[in-house]
Amino acid sequence: GSKKDREFWLDLYKEMYREAKRNSPGRLVFPSFDYENVSGKLDGKKKWFLVDKFAGYMDILAVSTYPTRVVKSVEEMGENYYEELYNRYPNLQKAIIDSGWSTKVTTEEEQVNFLNYIKRKGKDLNLIFWLYRHLFDPTSTFSSTYQGTGLKTMDDLPKKGYFTWLKIFNNEN
Repeated sequence: GSKKDREFWLDLYKEMYREAKRNSPGRLVFPSFDYENVSGKLDGKKKWFLVDKFAGYMDILAVSTYPTRVVKSVEEMGENYYEELYNRYPNLQKAIIDSGWSTKVTTEEEQVNFLNYIKRKGKDLNLIFWLYRHLFDPTSTFSSTYQGTGLKTMDDLPKKGYFTWLKIFNNEN
């Protein structure tokens, strides 16, 4: 859209935020952002200025993350992959609103490594919540970003990551 459209949408969001807080002051209201995009990991161009436009109108800093768009292993991510998320708006709690690791471009073992990485780094990030979006591999009509990100195949066969997710979900490790 045009700059005018973006400004209209931002004004509309801010109006909605104020109204939501007026009606329910304790409710968490927030937009979400594509971490690989705003951090510049996708194209080398940081876009935190987009997030900054919402300063004062977000109760948590929420991001989606699909690292297999830029790396092929958790080792390649390194220990500081989410450092900018950690350092950005230090007074706001953080959330991963959407996440996935593709076994189509890597392996099931790497999906397990990613789940364990987020569990471990989530403590450092002080995540208020973390969602892993896909129980099943999406159909081929979905964006390539999501291909192979399911914890189960389309035939309902669990991948190794499924069992890891259950352990994390049940707080078993």
